[in-house]
Amino acid sequence: MIIAPSIGRVVWFYRAYHRKDEQPYAALVCYVHSDRMVNLAWFDHDGVSHNMTSVPLIQEGDAPSEYAHCTWVPYQLGQAKRAA
Repeated sequence: MIIAPSIGRVVWFYRAYHRKDEQPYAALVCYVHSDRMVNLAWFDHDGVSHNMTSVPLIQEGDAPSEYAHCTWVPYQLGQAKRAA
């Protein structure tokens, strides 16, 4: 299921080589390039804001990535499935 990103939506951000036992970072979509590419404002675990451009948005069913990427929050996936 592909969810179209839009400005202001919350996603989880993973830096490159993110450890599996580490929590993701909270992020906001600031610009949409496509359904699979966005610009983000993300917040580290201390709440300090950062930005990153051209971040791949890994959609459900896509192969996982070891590079910097973002994913939908599980709640949003559940809402999209209920609406479909």
